[in-house]
Amino acid sequence: MFCRRCGARLFSGTKICPNCGEPVKESLFTQSQERKSEKKSRSFLFIVLGVLILAGIAVALFLTLPRTRSSLEIKSISSQWTASNNTLLVFGEVENKTRFYVEPRFKVNLAKSGEQVGSDYYGSLIQEPPQDSDRYEIRESKLKPGEKGYYLVAVPGVKDLEFDQFLVSAEIVSQVTEKEANALKEAAKDYSDKISKLMEKWMDDLRVANSTARIALSPIVAMLQEDKRQFAAIEPPAMSEVQSVAIGIESGMENVIEGFLEFMAENDTKASTMVTAGLKLITENIAKLNELINLP
Repeated sequence: MFCRRCGARLFSGTKICPNCGEPVKESLFTQSQERKSEKKSRSFLFIVLGVLILAGIAVALFLTLPRTRSSLEIKSISSQWTASNNTLLVFGEVENKTRFYVEPRFKVNLAKSGEQVGSDYYGSLIQEPPQDSDRYEIRESKLKPGEKGYYLVAVPGVKDLEFDQFLVSAEIVSQVTEKEANALKEAAKDYSDKISKLMEKWMDDLRVANSTARIALSPIVAMLQEDKRQFAAIEPPAMSEVQSVAIGIESGMENVIEGFLEFMAENDTKASTMVTAGLKLITENIAKLNELINLP
């Protein structure tokens, strides 16, 4: 709202312009606009509050969320009979969905006419699927996090006439590379210990920001900026999985701060988008850190 005589900006409820002494008369248009602005502000704060509750739950469960065990997954099963040595080759694609190295072995079971006729045939990773019936190359036994590969199990003593009658099933016997998994868990736990108190302070400051009027937000946003600086000063361990979490949390903090600055500038739609995205980033990366801590 502005003075009609001198153009000075006036606060809501002002009766006399402090700059020129002109009596202030609010038009219906001015009152309507201020009510709309107030509604927008409340709408933005309700959105922030809702996401804050979700983010607060994530922080509160920082070290206690139950973690379901990630697993390897067989993506396909193929088979072919080799005439040269009466061997059935069972092969296909496999994917490591865990966050650690595994040393998988593969087991094949055979059934015929609904009855199991053979089991516990074991095989390994191979470089590529067999190009013909006799040529394949065994690869390094480890499968990296997120990596896809190929497996092969050779079942000897299979006759040509029986080949098409077999029902073939394959399963994985996986072994974690224990040394690497334990090192990653320890690194994640150590990092979470370092940042947990700061993350609790960040959430407390967010709650204060959420309950503070737009005009009084500046010192609260300064507190959030200081929290972010302190977070950035905590160096994560030299493991890409934990460093990725640190980058995600810091980016989320930056988005939240920028969102509150946009809110102070009365850009409510942009503010809501940025704060929501930032809090989502923080929540997701805290959950990722918890997954690393609780690796099987």
